[in-house]
Amino acid sequence: MRRSMDAYRAQHPYCEASGCTRLMDQVDHIVPLAEGGDRYDWTNYRSLCKTHHDQKTTADAQRGKTRAR
Repeated sequence: MRRSMDAYRAQHPYCEASGCTRLMDQVDHIVPLAEGGDRYDWTNYRSLCKTHHDQKTTADAQRGKTRAR
């Protein structure tokens, strides 16, 4: 997975949240793995800055959707 995310990161260096122009910090799974999101599918990736990644992670956790183990 690391190689796939590194390749995505290289092609998407800025936060992809609407209106954000910051450099990305994390490649996020749009559909969390705990909800059945594909771990390796680029259509399930999104580059996010720390602020937007934290917001999404918090929203996922509040819905009870946390990282698959």
